Amino acid sequence: MDEELLQEKGERRQQEIQDPDEEVVERCLVGDSGCYKELVEKYHEQIISLIYRLSGDYHQAQDIAQEVFVSAYFSLKKFKKRSKFFTYLYQIALNKCRDYLKNIRRTERSLPEELSADDKAPSPVREVIGTDSIMRIQKALDSLPYEYREAFILRHIENLSYNEMKNILGASVGALKVRIHRAREMLMKLLR
Repeated sequence: MDEELLQEKGERRQQEIQDPDEEVVERCLVGDSGCYKELVEKYHEQIISLIYRLSGDYHQAQDIAQEVFVSAYFSLKKFKKRSKFFTYLYQIALNKCRDYLKNIRRTERSLPEELSADDKAPSPVREVIGTDSIMRIQKALDSLPYEYREAFILRHIENLSYNEMKNILGASVGALKVRIHRAREMLMKLLR
């Protein structure tokens, strides 16, 4: 009886993980490499945004994002489908970003073109908080310990659920909540 209950629970879990990208991934695995472009187009901006917020360098974020998509494509056969494709992609992105941050010394960072101080055209983001505030927030984020910054960005900027974060980062929900809480406290102190 217990075996049946466990099996039923496992089947329900599999149904819960329904991946909207599963069909595209399957087509890639059977040789239709052209359909991978759909996944790149779907997640490109999210991956660049994530990497930029972690690294603080927009141009480098574009390069790392390209590496992420190439790496994900060539390792698709390793994708176990126990999680959604975007979870797998985020894991690769976080690992590539960690590698980048380990191998560089922080230098002056550039802002995305849309937030460049040289740009005189009005932008909704700039009008609301201004370029100086954006730079101040990014600098505060950059000063957080990496684990806190990573958790904070995934939760509050990428809007991931705790379960999604748990799958990506391999940490318990409790540990993630602690990291996010500490990140918020540190940011409040830094931005006062």
